[in-house]
Amino acid sequence: MGEKDSKSGIFETSYIVILMSYTLLSVVLMVATVLLSWELWAVPLMAVSLIGCWLMHIFQKMTEHYRIWMYVILMMVTFFFYGIHDSSLFDLAPLICVMMMIFAMTGKTILVNLCSIIYYVTMIYDLIEMVRSDYEFERLFVLRVAAHFSLVLIALHIIHIIIRRWLENVQKTDEQIAYLTDTTRRMDNFLANVSHEIRTPVNAVIGLCAVLLKREKEEALQKDIRSIQEAGQRVAEQIGDILDFTEIDMERLSVSNEVYMISSMVNDLIAELSRSGKKGCEVIFDIDTSMPLSLIGDENKVQKILWHLIGNGIKFTKKGCVYVHIYAISKPYGVNLCMDVEDTGIGMDEEELQMVYEKFYQSDSGRNRTAGGLGLGMSIVYGFVKEMGGFLTIESEKNNGTHVHASIPQGVSEEMECVSVHKPEQLCIATFFQFNSFDTPQVREYYTRTIVGMVRGLGLTTYQVTQWTEFRRLQKQYHLTHLFLGTDEYARYAEEVEELTDRLEVILIAGEEFELPSDTTVRVIRKPFSCFPFAQIINNATMSVKDSEDGQMYCKGVHVLVVDDEPMNLMVAEGIFKGYGMIVTKASSGMEALELCKVENYDLIFMDHMMPGMDGVETMKRLRTLERERERPFNIVALTANAVSSARDMFLSEGFDGFVPKPIEIAELERVIKKLLPRSAITYRTGGEMKEQEKQQKKEKKAKRPEKQRKAEETCITAGKKSTRGYEQQKLTEYFKKLDKEGIRTTAGLNYCRNDAQFYQMLLLQFSSDADRKRKELQKLFEEKDWHNYMINVHALKSTAKMIGADELSELARKLERAAEKETVSELMTGHGKMMSLYIQIASALQEILGTDKKRIMEEMPKKEIAKEKLERLLDELSDSFSTYEAEKAEEVLTELNRFQYQKRSLAEEFSEIRSLVSEFDLGAAEQKLQEIRTGLMGGEGS
Repeated sequence: MGEKDSKSGIFETSYIVILMSYTLLSVVLMVATVLLSWELWAVPLMAVSLIGCWLMHIFQKMTEHYRIWMYVILMMVTFFFYGIHDSSLFDLAPLICVMMMIFAMTGKTILVNLCSIIYYVTMIYDLIEMVRSDYEFERLFVLRVAAHFSLVLIALHIIHIIIRRWLENVQKTDEQIAYLTDTTRRMDNFLANVSHEIRTPVNAVIGLCAVLLKREKEEALQKDIRSIQEAGQRVAEQIGDILDFTEIDMERLSVSNEVYMISSMVNDLIAELSRSGKKGCEVIFDIDTSMPLSLIGDENKVQKILWHLIGNGIKFTKKGCVYVHIYAISKPYGVNLCMDVEDTGIGMDEEELQMVYEKFYQSDSGRNRTAGGLGLGMSIVYGFVKEMGGFLTIESEKNNGTHVHASIPQGVSEEMECVSVHKPEQLCIATFFQFNSFDTPQVREYYTRTIVGMVRGLGLTTYQVTQWTEFRRLQKQYHLTHLFLGTDEYARYAEEVEELTDRLEVILIAGEEFELPSDTTVRVIRKPFSCFPFAQIINNATMSVKDSEDGQMYCKGVHVLVVDDEPMNLMVAEGIFKGYGMIVTKASSGMEALELCKVENYDLIFMDHMMPGMDGVETMKRLRTLERERERPFNIVALTANAVSSARDMFLSEGFDGFVPKPIEIAELERVIKKLLPRSAITYRTGGEMKEQEKQQKKEKKAKRPEKQRKAEETCITAGKKSTRGYEQQKLTEYFKKLDKEGIRTTAGLNYCRNDAQFYQMLLLQFSSDADRKRKELQKLFEEKDWHNYMINVHALKSTAKMIGADELSELARKLERAAEKETVSELMTGHGKMMSLYIQIASALQEILGTDKKRIMEEMPKKEIAKEKLERLLDELSDSFSTYEAEKAEEVLTELNRFQYQKRSLAEEFSEIRSLVSEFDLGAAEQKLQEIRTGLMGGEGS
């Protein structure tokens, strides 16, 4: 550290002090010159010099170093002018001592020396002039002059000692600061690096524990594995806290500005809370329904702020609840996103409240360490809020809970409301909650406040009852469409509630541990409660009302081409478009789409935006060139998971005719279809017509199944108490319960599949079948640091995970896609392991849950006809894998073959025996069987 840097603080102060001293000296001297009739020509010169110095200071002309030298020189000249007059001779010594003390503040001895020199020069000049004028020097005069000379010399010596010692102290202090800064930096880097290194194996432990929990049946071992998993999750959470804290402490925190949806953020947060095991009290989310749909800001940091505030509330609340109120206040720049988190816990006194922002502080840490954590939560929250330009306030009373209010400025991307319901005027809702199980009255108050605010915001007609007799009266007076109730209320009146399900939709608000009977049709919203699943369930039910009254859109004979490199996306799109009566052709690449469009006319083309090789935009532009040659326009619609307004504008400006977000949203899809197709191509079917077609489709599917399977199903249905809600309904209910426990939101997945449970099962199986191959591909790209193709692959995973309802995995993939696009290596290193662990966990859970029904679902799964050249290539790869004893490679090829049929023969059935041989690692027998199948397939080509 240089001298200039070490003294920068005092240097900045000294130059303004010198300027002020020069100003005072000049003003006094100008007045004295006028009063004492000295050389009046000097007055304007002094005035101009003084004004010039202040102008340079105001407009910051030249550097401070040069300005201070100019002030000193002008001050010396002014001093000399004052000193050459006889009346000021004995004033010079005290004045120069004061000036030397002022110049000492700069730490520059040269200025002090110059000051003493100008004093002696002035005194010698005065003495020479006195000799010339024959001045008679008396003894007292000589003594006084000698004393003044000595005084200045002594002052000069003392000031030199002060400056030297001061510089030594400054140097020592600078060295200590540099040492401590370096130590802190190295410690922060060490913590960050170690945390990154620890995070990957910890994520692996968590993922492997999840896999073991599926395999291990012994209860004692399951308990031990669950304990390991929970400990790993706590470690992972604390590592994240350390990384966040070191970023704040090292002032390396960066805030991004991305478009995000408040609904996605809250749903992800609720899923994370459920997975983390943060339980012990009620958590209630009260979301203002009038909030903007999407905001612009740092979603990750906003989510972490809520995570820490809610986590703190849960830690210190033994009974009662944590109430989270999220709302927005409109501002010229967008909105202030406000988050109020209140708890009914132990609270804090005034002394603890004063200490709450201190690093590593945890209230009464000795007594409450059992609450867990490092105590970094509030420091992280305060650092994030401050960096994002917001503010934080805390109110608390001992034994009376805590209220934290955070307000953060955010931009607005989409101003429409974040949640709404379809045709609210057609709905009539009853709520039946008694809240008898809660000892704390605030819980009742918070739930009531949340429900009232929600139904008012959504414009719903709602009646609240606390007694079953009141509900019976209400049912006679009004045509109710929905009943929402709690678990205690359901348990008390279960039989009557079940009878209601034939007449209205019954929805239960329940915790994770509550399980309904297997044969029930009551729907469940899992706690923590918020308005988003509430609106989603209502909208799913409302669509049936709409369909029965207005009719469902039908586009029979419309020819659609769907272009996507992801097989699962093609399967979803095919299922949805066939539901409209469309003829669907699929293409897995841009080049294949171009070839198809050269020979076939398509009414609509749905194009994935992000594909390897030729992406969606380039393919669209080539199709535009082709349409000019053929003089027949194409209607090309972009399909993308980047469902933000900026993406919509970009696609439309590039030349697409429409935009549909993935997973495909039915309302948006139908809006685009209405816009692009002529009215004559669209009809609307009544509910009766839809039912007839569904019956016909079921008959066709049933006819295609083997005779044994048909008989078994008929037996199951006949034996069931409710023909259509018997064995299969129980199976589905069991599936969905297990999936919900694994963090897969089946209500969302079914919504994307238009509530076709069978189709949803196919999607789940496809996802689990592709997982191993895709996981290896992602890991390979990550290790090779091929961020472009890594981005394409996580983009696909983001979409497919969203389709099945794996929102947390989809969100992790979204963040990694953004990081890969920007090549932010630190975020990729941090997030990749966590995403892969969750991917393995979900895939393993799906394979375990689908288990015994895997074969049936595969038989029902639509198969694509495979080209002869592709089949031969896959068979060659399979044969090579047997020769080199690569069982994993063989399994990958077999998984790929499962998706196809050849000459209407299912390859999944053809290769089932080989699959068994590979699992037993009998690759020699598998090779022999392959040759038999190959001869049979290729030999039967002409038949």
